[in-house]
Amino acid sequence: MNKILVLIIAVCGFCQLSNAQITPAPSSADAVITVYDNDKAVGSGVVVGADGYILTALHLVKTADRISIKSSSGEIYDDAKIVRKDERRNIALLQVIAGGLKVLTTRSAEEPAVGTEITIISNGSGDKNTIAKSAIFNGNLLADNIAGAGTGYRLFLFETKFTDNQIGGLLLDGKNRPIGIVTANPEVKLQNIAVPFSSISGLIPTVKADANEAQTTAVTAVKQPETPTKKVRQSVADVLRTAETVYVKSHTGFIKDPAFIAELMKNTDFAEWGWSFTNDKENADLIIEVDRLALVIKFTFKVYSIKHGIIIASGNKHTNDFDFGSPDLVREIIKRIKLQKAIVR
Repeated sequence: MNKILVLIIAVCGFCQLSNAQITPAPSSADAVITVYDNDKAVGSGVVVGADGYILTALHLVKTADRISIKSSSGEIYDDAKIVRKDERRNIALLQVIAGGLKVLTTRSAEEPAVGTEITIISNGSGDKNTIAKSAIFNGNLLADNIAGAGTGYRLFLFETKFTDNQIGGLLLDGKNRPIGIVTANPEVKLQNIAVPFSSISGLIPTVKADANEAQTTAVTAVKQPETPTKKVRQSVADVLRTAETVYVKSHTGFIKDPAFIAELMKNTDFAEWGWSFTNDKENADLIIEVDRLALVIKFTFKVYSIKHGIIIASGNKHTNDFDFGSPDLVREIIKRIKLQKAIVR
C-alpha cells in the first residue's frame, strides 16, 4: 500500500511539473529582462550582448519617451536607446549602459518538431520570470497568412495556456535551446507567434568576447560550411533560387521514400523547378523530411538546408493517402515552398 501511495505522489508531482514550470538553463532565464516605458512595465526583452544589447518587440518601445530595463537581479537601468530595428519583423535592438547583465550566449538554428513541447520565458510585469512549459510548437508560416502580422517573413507558431503578457519573451525548444522572440503586436489576430533568431541575427552587433561572456552564437544541429571563406547565403529566397539537388527522408513506415519521391516528381511545380534527387544528405541543397505524429494520421514535414543553416518551411497535414506516396502531403509541402519562393527581399 505504501509503495502504491509513493508512486501516486511521484506521478502527480511529475504532472504538475510538466504542466506548469520547469527550470531551463540559468543563462537563458537570467538573460530575460523587463522593458519599461516611462516607469510602466510593457513587456520583456532578451540580453544578447555584453555591451548592453537587448532584443525586444519594436511596438513596445517605438513611441516610448523614456525606456528603462529591469535585469533578472532586480536592478533598474534608465535611458535605454533603440540602436537598430526591423520594422517588418517588429523587432528592436536596444542598448543600455549597465553592468552585470546576464547574456544569452547561445541561439539555436534548429527548428523543433511540430507538436513538441516548448518553453516561454517572460517577465512582462517586472516581478519575476514566468517560465511556461505548457506550450506546443505548431511549425512556421509566412506572416502573409496571419492577419495583422505583415508580409514577407517567417514566423514560429505555438499554443499556450498562459495568459500573462509574454511579448518580448524568449522561446526555447524541448531541449531548452533558445530559438526565437515572441513579437505579436495588438493588431495581430493570432497572438502566439515568434520571430526565429535565424531571421534577426544580423541585428546583433559582433563584439569582441571576453573569457567569461562569449558572444559567439552557437548554432546547434545545423552544420556550417567546412570552407571558412565560402559565402553563406542567409536568404530563403536565394537558397531556393540556387537549389539543384534534394535529399528526401521518411521517418515513418507509413510513407516509403521511393513512393514519396515519385509523387514529388509528378508534381508540375516541382518538375518546373528542375530539382534532382540525391542520396548525399550532407551535400544536398535541400532536405525534405517527413514523419507521423503518434496515434493519429497527421504527418509532419520540414524542408531545410544543412549547407546554409536555414529552415525553408515546416508544417503538418492530416491525410489517409500515405500508401500511394501521400499526394495530399506533397501538395502541402509544394504549397509552402511556393510561398517562400514568392518572397522578394
